[in-house]
Amino acid sequence: MEKLLQEYFNDILNEMKKSQNESDNSGFSKDGEVYVNQNNLLRFLFFRLYYEDDDELIRLYNKEFQIGLTGEYFQQLYLVCFDRIFKKRFHMSPIGGIENKKVFMKGKVSLFKGRLVITETKLTIIK
Repeated sequence: MEKLLQEYFNDILNEMKKSQNESDNSGFSKDGEVYVNQNNLLRFLFFRLYYEDDDELIRLYNKEFQIGLTGEYFQQLYLVCFDRIFKKRFHMSPIGGIENKKVFMKGKVSLFKGRLVITETKLTIIK
């Protein structure tokens, strides 16, 4: 199990490194008060979500959907983690655009007979 988790985590890290090669790998400026290492944050988010049961994972994702896309880098990391976990558990994800770095949420989700289904598609984008 631990090896499988590490493989998924490494896939996420590799994808994020591709999109952040020119950045300081943090989300915050090193000159600012706080420096957050991207790898540590990604590891924290991924494993925190991975160990949630299905109902709680869906509740957390739906809460994020209600908030809407904020354009924040950390939200993108959070959604990438959701994407990987949804794909592993349900063989589908309500998150798209990761491949072309334009992450979006397709809609709210629920479980129906053990399958993940999109139940609402209205999304608010905060600018």
